[in-house]
Amino acid sequence: MVAELAAGAASRKRHAARSIVGTLIPAAWHDTFAGCVSGAVSRLATAPLDVAKIRCQLDGGRGSARYDGLLMTFRSVYAEEGLVSLWRGSPAAMMLWVSYSGVQFGVYPVFRRLLMRWRRWAHQEEASLFLQQRDRFLAGAAAGCVATTATYPFDVMRTAFAGQGVPRQHETLHAFVAGTLRTKGARGLYAGLTPAIMQMAPQIGIAFVCYEAMRDNVPAALRALPAVGAWWPAAAGFTAGLVSKIAVYPVDTLKKRMQAQAVLAGRGVAESGGAGGAGSGGVRAAALSVWREGARVALYRGMVPALWKSSVSTAVTFGTYEWVKRRIDVVDDGGDE
Repeated sequence: MVAELAAGAASRKRHAARSIVGTLIPAAWHDTFAGCVSGAVSRLATAPLDVAKIRCQLDGGRGSARYDGLLMTFRSVYAEEGLVSLWRGSPAAMMLWVSYSGVQFGVYPVFRRLLMRWRRWAHQEEASLFLQQRDRFLAGAAAGCVATTATYPFDVMRTAFAGQGVPRQHETLHAFVAGTLRTKGARGLYAGLTPAIMQMAPQIGIAFVCYEAMRDNVPAALRALPAVGAWWPAAAGFTAGLVSKIAVYPVDTLKKRMQAQAVLAGRGVAESGGAGGAGSGGVRAAALSVWREGARVALYRGMVPALWKSSVSTAVTFGTYEWVKRRIDVVDDGGDE
């Protein structure tokens, strides 16, 4: 009798949980919700690496010892601005990562379904390995383009606050947005969008190809390890982040330089002929400034913190996404965790 009562109580609790989840998070929004959570967790975990990467990218060829390598950048920022500054720009960056990850994971399955329908229409029912990887790449690239365009002003705000150093040029997000709109117009909030899309389309496409290929093919020697299903997605995400960032890093540097032209003009970066010194001529001006500094060095400045940041953030993002998604789906389907 006691066991039956306990089982009935557990069933009622599961039913109540399913009702709450079904009401608050419809099944169609599970990918978006899991993406938002993963973006928030990833941002909190990798903010210092993001700040270090941006400082190195915007060093502008000055050869400053302050930003000579990952550890030196951490030491310089901590000594000059304090520990909290390693999370500078976090409100804008949090909005960026939550919204970006939500949009990306929300629209990726939509594009995958569209490509599957197109294959059926083209009589390609039996998808070869090449077609599967092609669909992953195209869906990931399209999702990256949509998410980048939809959330790009947050990226500009993040760059402004992470790269401004001391003394601060912008004290609050409101002051930055108001000043940018007043001096640059709405275009100022989209500075560098072209190279951003050029970067994110292949990067996200490559990331999804690498991630899903690894996620679905756990090595036989690892299958017996405890909780492999929990940590393997993170390992696959780490590899995907590393490979995809190496492939597109020079374009990421150009994007950051163009953003800096809009948000850091008139400060030290501009005066030294670095990011701001390229003027307001878009991709060509940013590329010329990098070329004058020495393209091979300037295009890959800050690559070490960028690779760490990309690898760790992608691992945390995909790992958290899979963890949250499994739990939402299990509860919504009425199963047990």
